[in-house]
Amino acid sequence: MTRPLVLVMFGATGDLFSRKLLPSLVRLHAQGRLGDVRVIGTGRHAPDDGWVDDLREAAADAVPDEAKDSVDPVVDRISFVVSSADDGEDLAREVADAEEELGDVDRLIYLSVPPTAMVDLLAMLGDTGLADGARIVVEKPYGLDAASGRSLDAALHGVVDEDRVYRIDHFLGSAAIADLAALTPDGVQEVQVDVPETLGLEGRAGFYESTGCLRDMVVTHLAQLVGVIAAEDAEGEAWRDARAEVFEAMAALKDDDTVLGQYVGYRDEDDVDDGSTVETYAATILHLQDGPWSGIPFVVRTGKNLAVNRSVVTVLGLDGSERVIDVDAAEEGEALDPYARLLAAVAAGDASRFVRGDHAEQLWRVVGPVLDDDRPPVPYEPGSWGPAEADELPGAAGWSLARD
Repeated sequence: MTRPLVLVMFGATGDLFSRKLLPSLVRLHAQGRLGDVRVIGTGRHAPDDGWVDDLREAAADAVPDEAKDSVDPVVDRISFVVSSADDGEDLAREVADAEEELGDVDRLIYLSVPPTAMVDLLAMLGDTGLADGARIVVEKPYGLDAASGRSLDAALHGVVDEDRVYRIDHFLGSAAIADLAALTPDGVQEVQVDVPETLGLEGRAGFYESTGCLRDMVVTHLAQLVGVIAAEDAEGEAWRDARAEVFEAMAALKDDDTVLGQYVGYRDEDDVDDGSTVETYAATILHLQDGPWSGIPFVVRTGKNLAVNRSVVTVLGLDGSERVIDVDAAEEGEALDPYARLLAAVAAGDASRFVRGDHAEQLWRVVGPVLDDDRPPVPYEPGSWGPAEADELPGAAGWSLARD
């Protein structure tokens, strides 16, 4: 990624940009993989005067010592322009000025906004010409259900072709992907995908109240890892085709195989409805009805305010063996992090590690029956492993991670 880059960042004042995306850009610069760049943050409200200084501090704290010299060269190229779905003219002028300054550039538009805001923003990008020639990165979740997912796809395809859409899931940028893709079903009894989090809402109550754990994590990260494991080994678009076959073979969730929970105290959080039934925990079994992994259950679990903070895949053998692939530990000693790898892939036009529209549509089909179920979530204590009802989902050996 050495061509000049104009990155238009919707959601630049949010947590994702300061904690993840900006440090990733700094890492790319330190590795000589980021050319001249302009980052144009945008949103409905201008940030506080100290915003850039806060970004500089956050980036310096997040990157390793060998990358700290790249903090200033990246942060000094950040600006902000107020825009909205109704008015993008100032933003369009700022982008045009940046591209005139840099010359022959790649334009990357990053949408880190709620799904409900994306359709109108995309219309503005089309009306102002900002979408012309751009690659558009879409943060999860890709809609809130099957119908809104289709509406989002229609809005995207109204301004760019599918080959310029990059639905990002940072788990697909993991250094562990190669190990997961190399797994085979031979001698496998069960696969567990376990992503518990010790964190609570961390100021994201508004987002969580509109999405919940199932949309935020299961239909995205966990299902994508299952797709990587079960897909036939391939490269490029053929790998995305193979993952599409996995999602097409995935059975719709069953209520009896699914446990939704909510940690005690969630309703007391700021900006959470007193009677909220939003789930902060989800555990279920994903079944494939066709292909080499057919008949082998994928038992998945994730949630907020749980006992540990881990991301692991455990393969349980028929012979009683266990193989654990630690998704987080795979990043130790790596020069680039998942978001850096994925940003570099977008700039290179490599969509192989991104979610395709048909992937997302199939996964909304898979979770649809549970989304339509209005049963209340089971309460669980913060710091626990979640509802005891989920202990019945794995085989006789139970959850591998809970035994550590």
